[in-house]
Amino acid sequence: MLLTIHVAAGGLAMILGAVALLVKKGGTIHRRGGLLFVYAMLVMGGTAAILGSNAGSGLMTAYFVEGPRPPRPTRRSRRPLLRRRWA
Repeated sequence: MLLTIHVAAGGLAMILGAVALLVKKGGTIHRRGGLLFVYAMLVMGGTAAILGSNAGSGLMTAYFVEGPRPPRPTRRSRRPLLRRRWA
């Protein structure tokens, strides 16, 4: 059962990754496809950690997909956050 979930999440991640790459960047389909890709990859990484003999590799995959979050500005910071605009 767990292997089926792992394979299904991997297949879904491949399809959603292709969708996110092929549609216009910043659009609704791009954002939703990218977010669902991240969720599918997290499911795949979690099931890989359970299924595999080396649980660290599955957890490391989930970490690389989600990644560390940038630090939030402190209240003392007077410089506003700049929005990144990628072309």
